[in-house]
Amino acid sequence: MASVRKKTRSNNWFACYTDANGLRRQESTGTADRKKAERIADDYERSARQKKTETQIRRVLSDICERNNGEELSAPTLDGWLTTWLGIVKNEIGSSSYDRYSHALELVREVDPALCAKHLDRVTQPEIERLRPKLHHVRSAATTNFAIKVLRMSFKRALGQGLVLVNPALGVKRVKQTDAELLAVGDGKKPFTREQVELLMSKADDEWQGMILAGIYSAGQRLGDIAKMRVGHVDLDANVARFDSEKTGRWTIIPIAPEWRADLVERIKAKAPNAPLFATAHRKFELGKGKPTDVSKSFRRLLHECGLAPKVGPRAGSVEGRRRPLPYSFHSFRHTMATWMANAGVSKTIAMNLVGPDSMAIHGIYTHIESAPKLAAILMATKDLKLPLEKLHLFDRSTGDAVGSSVAAAAA
Repeated sequence: MASVRKKTRSNNWFACYTDANGLRRQESTGTADRKKAERIADDYERSARQKKTETQIRRVLSDICERNNGEELSAPTLDGWLTTWLGIVKNEIGSSSYDRYSHALELVREVDPALCAKHLDRVTQPEIERLRPKLHHVRSAATTNFAIKVLRMSFKRALGQGLVLVNPALGVKRVKQTDAELLAVGDGKKPFTREQVELLMSKADDEWQGMILAGIYSAGQRLGDIAKMRVGHVDLDANVARFDSEKTGRWTIIPIAPEWRADLVERIKAKAPNAPLFATAHRKFELGKGKPTDVSKSFRRLLHECGLAPKVGPRAGSVEGRRRPLPYSFHSFRHTMATWMANAGVSKTIAMNLVGPDSMAIHGIYTHIESAPKLAAILMATKDLKLPLEKLHLFDRSTGDAVGSSVAAAAA
């Protein structure tokens, strides 16, 4: 049992207690008040006997410091830890994911600065639950849920490092999306119909025609990955195109369908391997520091011209920074090809290898599929597509005269 005693030439009481190894210890309590000293001595012994973790000990000492001095012991704040955590994970994730994490945490700081100023190990689950409606008041359910997810990930790392006792974000439930936010299944995007694709092609300029073809015949690769393509990413001899996926951090190899090949032949003619395949989009992508925002806005204008999206500007129904999802964007080509492949009876394994979905990206590590069945899948999915592309010097699909017998055989 803990006790206190006085030493000669000292005004403060000393705590006498037994540590976890059964040894008697004496530590100064730093106070001349006997009652305070007795409480401190009890805290010392309780901490030692229960073999507290570093975090628990810090909390005990913080309580002692607060009782004696009216201030908590110095410890990392939530804000400070989030900055540290971002620095830790920066080299573990892609740049786009890092930006999303950063933006989510900036939103948390903006919405609840008082919570971010609290000591990390003092943040509780009820406080995270009170943060949730504050986030949803200014952002969509998807953005709110993502911000809570990032907090949960950061606390998981803190728990592993012994900085907190529990993960206060672990039990916080997701915000339910409203009907307005759920314009379509999944990420809110609808697939294009064949008629809509043909309409987009008829109204698109030359560069956007090429990017739309890339979106379709690459089985829906992402807009940013298409915008940053260079001539060297196209290998006509091997009849494949390579995409440097920003999201997954790996190269995706897609066989080139005959209709797409005709367009690529014209675009890479007399250009250096490092030259952008789509110069205007590539320039906007670079000016956007690796974000396809301006490229996406340009496609949105084309969608508006085709009656598939409202005019670029503040979105109707947007309240206090919350965005309403749009049913169509360039990402819809991903949904389009997934839908067309399913309707054409393409093997799920091949469709997953070509399109995704993202959550199944690891599937590609263990699945190795040759180009021929992947090309056949793309051709099956697009067999009824009629594109107004006379200027691209297309050829008879059944003969393949313009590209040689090897490609024709693969297309047959």
